[in-house]
Amino acid sequence: MLQNWLKTIPAPLVKTTGQLPKNTLGPNMLLFHGQLPDLKKIRVAIIGAGEKEANAVREQLYRYENPFPALSVADLGNLRKNEASFLIPVLYELLSGKIVPIVIGTKNDLARAQFLAYQDTKALVNMVAIDETYRGQDVYDAVLHPRHPLLFHFGQIGLQVHQTPAADIQHWKKQNLLSATPIWWLFTCRPSDSRKPRG
Repeated sequence: MLQNWLKTIPAPLVKTTGQLPKNTLGPNMLLFHGQLPDLKKIRVAIIGAGEKEANAVREQLYRYENPFPALSVADLGNLRKNEASFLIPVLYELLSGKIVPIVIGTKNDLARAQFLAYQDTKALVNMVAIDETYRGQDVYDAVLHPRHPLLFHFGQIGLQVHQTPAADIQHWKKQNLLSATPIWWLFTCRPSDSRKPRG
């Protein structure tokens, strides 16, 4: 049924994976081109929501070192329509098969759709956003204010504190939801010997 909601990975990207070193992610994944791969041994599935953006990310992602067992990750291509009504059934089917979905996308309303798909499975949700700013009113407030009963933990990676209202940060801390790694911390906190002049 997944193929009803998804488009295959473009042929040039598939061709690229065959030219990459064998220790990279691209050649070690099952790719949706031609027909949907067998997902019985898959633990993680990548889905693109927004073809242009997702394919641009793939071009880089496929080149990264592969940390997973061979063929335990699948790239299932892109949504046929970049809409929540297409994303929710795909995520629900993957979650029902105990496959962790990773969505590459830029539309705010699709983040909420991801949460709704998890909610349908009636399981506790650990939600992680990778973004430089908190998109509360558009995306997360419906889940965090008041806190949804199925939300176990909320974390945000890459948060730039100077772009986030202080009231939001205080609310997260009170609710034990905040697990943010500010982007400035990643670049300023280094081992002390790396600051010593060389020579």
